[in-house]
Amino acid sequence: MKQVNIKISDLFDAIENYEKTSINNDIEYFQNSSIQILNEFNEWIDIIGFIKKCSEIVTIHFHNSTILRAANTHLLSYDKIHCKKMTEYIVGDSVILADDSVVTVESIEYDPVDQVYDLQVDSSTSLYQTANKLIHHNTLLACQIALDLFFNRKIEKIIITRPNVDRK
Repeated sequence: MKQVNIKISDLFDAIENYEKTSINNDIEYFQNSSIQILNEFNEWIDIIGFIKKCSEIVTIHFHNSTILRAANTHLLSYDKIHCKKMTEYIVGDSVILADDSVVTVESIEYDPVDQVYDLQVDSSTSLYQTANKLIHHNTLLACQIALDLFFNRKIEKIIITRPNVDRK
């Protein structure tokens, strides 16, 4: 396995190029390539799906110069167990990183709608970490989109399935 640090948006671009496909907004894509990411315990777990969407953005600046720019509904873990939406964080909040160090929220910005990227991971906790050691929750974006379409009467029913994950 080759280990690389890559921006999530660049990972999406790489999958599209490698698999000769297009990952469209609001449609979950289950890639053919085996890709893993570290969980909150520094164990490798499978990424089993990708989804793009447009969302209002929250940018959190931490005291150590780390910056997280994510959807306003994105879930970020503050203690390696529990999560809060990006909009629920306030200046002064502490976040425990995957390496057990602690960062403090220094400032928060609210930005207009932009492209965001979500991963679906195969993990009982639904948590994964990014290169900056922040721990994120595997959002249930596909369910959120389906519910929105259902409540806005654009679809008549929702069928929820889960892809088989082969652990060879």
